[in-house]
Amino acid sequence: VFNSTSARLPRPIPFPGVEPPSKSGIQASIVIPVFNNLSFTKSCIESIFQNTPPDLYELIVVDNGSTDGTAKYLQSLPEVRYIRNRKNLFFARGSNRGGWAARADNIVFLNNDTQVKTGWLDALLETVSNHSGVGIVGNQQLFPDNHAVCPGRVWHAGIAFGNDKNPWHVFYGYSPDHPLVNRQMDYQAVSGCCMLIRREQFQQLGGFDARYQNGFEDVDLCLRVRNLGFRVVYTPASKIVHFVSSSESRFDRDADNHALFRREWADRIKVTDVDAFRAAGLLSDTELQTTSRIGFISAFNQRRQSARYANQLLSTFPNGTFTVLSEIAPRDADSSSDSPSVIRAWDRTGVWYYPLLR
Repeated sequence: VFNSTSARLPRPIPFPGVEPPSKSGIQASIVIPVFNNLSFTKSCIESIFQNTPPDLYELIVVDNGSTDGTAKYLQSLPEVRYIRNRKNLFFARGSNRGGWAARADNIVFLNNDTQVKTGWLDALLETVSNHSGVGIVGNQQLFPDNHAVCPGRVWHAGIAFGNDKNPWHVFYGYSPDHPLVNRQMDYQAVSGCCMLIRREQFQQLGGFDARYQNGFEDVDLCLRVRNLGFRVVYTPASKIVHFVSSSESRFDRDADNHALFRREWADRIKVTDVDAFRAAGLLSDTELQTTSRIGFISAFNQRRQSARYANQLLSTFPNGTFTVLSEIAPRDADSSSDSPSVIRAWDRTGVWYYPLLR
């Protein structure tokens, strides 16, 4: 057990006494920062035990001063290396403590409000091991099946920047089966909710920038890794479920975090959202943009008469000449898969979602 003696943690903190023997053959150190929310922590850890080969990883949990029984639970698990801080150091500092203690060549930062799926870690490791130029890998992150608006839909499939120079999740609300979210792609950033980084790069950069408190530290780290000349990659082969923003006081400091991010990066960020759409296949190459495209706002691939009519109507248009802006409607969808021309962008209450909201 670790005990913090200071809020400032500029360098790695060793185990007290004798360093525990290394776990031979591990390829990843999974680091989970937690602050209360014991039920989420239990669910997350159980999903790791169930869906991850035990000889592949070590598990480090950093407890940011929880008061809800988290400490007792984590200390009961012999598989967990437990680090306890006397107070909440927030995501960046808490994650850094776990990162400094990591023994594997790769560190995976994982939120406790997640559940991992079979093969999630293997896919992250395969991406980084097959490409020496990759510094960070992110994965496909899905809303839970009981989400009120986007059950089972995509929450994260990469992060791009729009004209406002702010980061946002591309393909938010898409079906996980949609072809646009099922190809490996380079992005400027991926979500720190589940992020693999090489330990060498993490140490070289001094970890997450602790000036951020529960916001933008993941995007900042990705941009700094790219400045070292390494790629940031999204892989759809790794999947988790994310019970989004369940941490206590998650957005209390969002304005300050955003202001800091703008000061550090706004004049250096490249607008990449259109490039991301083109690379994924949503937009044609520039040289092919010589004819008009027709936009339809309609139900599509749904168990409704209007959707059936839309299918018939669109069959009369050549592929690549139209785009359908359709309802998210996960409970009304039929068994057909959407084509790259379909953007799920609104719900039945009239609310529009990214990217059309922008």
